[in-house]
Amino acid sequence: PGQFLDEVFAFNPKDIPDWVLDALDPVIKQPFFNYETMKGKSSAAAYLCNWVVNIVTFNRIYKKVAPLMQRVEVATETKEKAEAKLAIVMSQLKQVQDMVAGLNAKLTTAKEELASTEEEAEKCKDKLALAERLVNGLADEYQRWGSTVKGLKQQGLTLIGDCMLGSAFVGYVSPFSASFRMDLRTAWSADIKDRNIPFTDGVDPLSILANEADVATWKNEGLPADRISIENAAVVTSCARWPLMIDPQLQGVKWIKQRCGEDLSCIQLTQDQWLLKVLMAVETGRALLIEAVGQEIDAILEPLLSRATVRRGRNQLIIKIGGGEKG
Repeated sequence: PGQFLDEVFAFNPKDIPDWVLDALDPVIKQPFFNYETMKGKSSAAAYLCNWVVNIVTFNRIYKKVAPLMQRVEVATETKEKAEAKLAIVMSQLKQVQDMVAGLNAKLTTAKEELASTEEEAEKCKDKLALAERLVNGLADEYQRWGSTVKGLKQQGLTLIGDCMLGSAFVGYVSPFSASFRMDLRTAWSADIKDRNIPFTDGVDPLSILANEADVATWKNEGLPADRISIENAAVVTSCARWPLMIDPQLQGVKWIKQRCGEDLSCIQLTQDQWLLKVLMAVETGRALLIEAVGQEIDAILEPLLSRATVRRGRNQLIIKIGGGEKG
């Protein structure tokens, strides 16, 4: 019995030949071949009968289900393989997507750099156009500068003689007429040339003492436009001493007053307390015009006219006038 039970336990219900099933089929169909009927005969036979019925039923069902199970296994295996391939493809897809994202980022950066470069190129073109216009505009200035440098070099050589001619003009021509002034210019130029002192041949002393802007300013201030008046104005603005003007028509006085404006103090020696105005002008540094001067000037003004200043300390200059000191 023990061996029989082992064989029963070891029996494979999946592998029952068809001829065995065909042989068992008439037996199973018998009305007595069931657990209830056989139980009344023998309990062992009843269990064995029940086992046979169940084994046969299982085998028939298994033979129907087995192909489906095989298909399920094949489908499952196929699905697993497909999922594995899909995972590989998805991994590759992610790599491609990451690569595409990186390329898109590089493309965006490249486009931004391109736009920035194009903008910078446009700015450079504009600057280049402005530079070309500037260079073209300065071409004439270059020639003018070249001639100016050449003139300055020549002026450096002739500066001594020109200054001598201008100094002589300031110091001596004021009392004379236009014709006599021209004769003096000619004589001085010849003397400078005979002494081999470099100077500008044919130079006008007026061009040494003043430029066109100075002359225009003087005219705007009321100076007459004739040559004598302009030369006299150049002498007045260039001399180191206080100028004395013989001005019967008062043209020079009018020019001085308009030139100095409110900074000018005007006095006459016949006025009361004129010395106080002189002292006030010295203290405040204002310009002083003494009108209607006669042939003789009060001796009290001598230190002022001769600029008899005395240095006190390092920077202070004082002058003794009217019994006191002013600085």
